[in-house]
Amino acid sequence: KQAAAQVRIAKNEMWRVLLALLVVVIAISTTFNAITVALPKLFAERLGDLTHSPALLGVIAAGVYVFGAATQYTIGRLIDRYSLKAVFLPMSVVLPPLLYIAAAVSNWALIAAAIGIVIGLFGQITINDAMVGKYTAEEWRSRAFAVRYFVGFTAAGASVGLVAWLYAQGGFGLMLQAFSGLCLLVAVAALILPRETPAQAASLEPAAT
Repeated sequence: KQAAAQVRIAKNEMWRVLLALLVVVIAISTTFNAITVALPKLFAERLGDLTHSPALLGVIAAGVYVFGAATQYTIGRLIDRYSLKAVFLPMSVVLPPLLYIAAAVSNWALIAAAIGIVIGLFGQITINDAMVGKYTAEEWRSRAFAVRYFVGFTAAGASVGLVAWLYAQGGFGLMLQAFSGLCLLVAVAALILPRETPAQAASLEPAAT
């Protein structure tokens, strides 16, 4: 009976993991690609008081993405030291307010908000991959990553049309507000994600030499 109860608990936790991962992959992949596509045009439209130079706008956008690249390394280090949920929960609440703020600001305030958004998105991508690695059995891991990227790239592809439609309906303000609402689902996913077991916590640690 005890063994059967443990199996039921494990299955229940696995469904929670799958639901959380599905929600996060769809929300983050869609938002990530939407921001990637829209950021240069957003800067061209909202940084008019700072510059109209396409070259300088490109440099600013590149500088913003440097913060995202650095975030992936930082989040990876944090996941090695703390539980995945302990890193996931605070990261999940970053994006909705920053996207909502970015919908209404321009110039330096927009650049600051964009840096925070990029940090949140790149950090979540690292967390997505860690979720697959920590919560799937080794024999299923490659297939789990295949599904994760299939769903992610499908959602990312759909985001281009979604950006165009939202922009036509209400400009960047409506677009950013819509993705702010979508990213609220990431916080819900962080709450339902179970804490990993010691075996899961050690699943991605390098083997002792």
